[in-house]
Amino acid sequence: MGCSFTKFCKVPDFSYPERFQYAHKGKEVESNWWTIFKDNKLNTLINAAIKNNHDIRIATERVIQLYWEYIKSRSTLFPRLDFSSGFSRTRNAYEVMGKTQVNRINNYSFNFLTSYEIDLYKKLSDMAAASKEQYLAAIQNANVIKHTVIAQVISSYIQQKYLMYQLKTLEKIKNIKKRKVSIVKSRYESGLLSYIEVKRENQEYENIKVQITNLSTQIKTLQQKINVLCGKYPYTESNKDIYIDYYKSLPPIPSNLPSEILKNRPDIQMAEKSLKSAYLMAKVAYKNRFPSIKLTGNLGYASNKLTNLLSPENKLWQIAFNLTEPIFDADKLKAEEKKAISKYRETFIEYSQTVLNAFFEIENLLMQYEELSKELSYQKQILKEREDSYKTIKARYEKGLVSLYDYLNAKESLLLEKNSILSTKLMLIVNRINLYKAFGGKWI
Repeated sequence: MGCSFTKFCKVPDFSYPERFQYAHKGKEVESNWWTIFKDNKLNTLINAAIKNNHDIRIATERVIQLYWEYIKSRSTLFPRLDFSSGFSRTRNAYEVMGKTQVNRINNYSFNFLTSYEIDLYKKLSDMAAASKEQYLAAIQNANVIKHTVIAQVISSYIQQKYLMYQLKTLEKIKNIKKRKVSIVKSRYESGLLSYIEVKRENQEYENIKVQITNLSTQIKTLQQKINVLCGKYPYTESNKDIYIDYYKSLPPIPSNLPSEILKNRPDIQMAEKSLKSAYLMAKVAYKNRFPSIKLTGNLGYASNKLTNLLSPENKLWQIAFNLTEPIFDADKLKAEEKKAISKYRETFIEYSQTVLNAFFEIENLLMQYEELSKELSYQKQILKEREDSYKTIKARYEKGLVSLYDYLNAKESLLLEKNSILSTKLMLIVNRINLYKAFGGKWI
């Protein structure tokens, strides 16, 4: 290789930080990490998605195509052998002493043809190797799509579960709001409250109904999305599953996570394979400016009679040696080389960006997990205070010391706080799902 080539084409060696900044204490998990939720229906949905999802199937076909493309490229490293056979009949007419004579000639032949290009500068080997890297990159791309689909199925499934729990809570709040509207109307009719108070309570009641409708729409949309991800028709169904707190199933995040774990990420592996392929193709473009040597051969028989076709005197053979050296092409090969080198540099930048995005994604998710965990801790303290307050007000209400309206307010505040905790737990679960996906589906 000339210095002009190696100057611009060098496979990089990145240095990673040894540990992630926001790592926590924990243990390793299996690659089938979704089994931590202990939900057989979820496991069934994931298996169906892996088998039937159209994006996964398309990516699989792409892998098959590039595998055979690699086999095709590799075949240039070996001699080619062809067989041909033929028969021809020729009729000639000519005059002899004023008479027309007709001559018919039969010709039979068969021969073996062979050709082989000597891989003098390893150009053909580099082309085959580049094709193999593209095939391996396609495998990793299929893994990217598979991890993405799995994460989408799990996230959608658990989201619709938690939204159902929140929907039930909102239904309870709606009933409370309805009773509060009735109380306020009664007080207004007695001249104890202004009409503005009636309007405010009624507006809050209508807002709750809107929230219920929106939540119901979100649940149905998630159900449709899950079915499409599993390769099914996007139907919806009523679901009366019991409440499961999936948050409790989350194991702690492993402590002192090594940054080399990023090598598990299929998108980084895909980018690395693409980078190697671009490097090899740049080498091929460089070597195209060198001479090429090709050997050809021909061995066979030809005769005008089928009966003596294989006679030694009818044997034909030919050996040829061809050397081709580019002399003038108006800078075509030079342009191809420069383009290939630029393509390599572009792929190098894309690889660097992929690695950088991976670090950002994981550090951001770890940071969010830490902050959401703090938020959940604060909310639990608030919930404890509201539970105590609700118990006190309920006891006083039963003794006739506080009004029904105050009792309903306390109950409503308690339910709203429970819904807030559900939302935070859901965000933590989605965060963990995205974290598993960001690590390539496993910790190790």
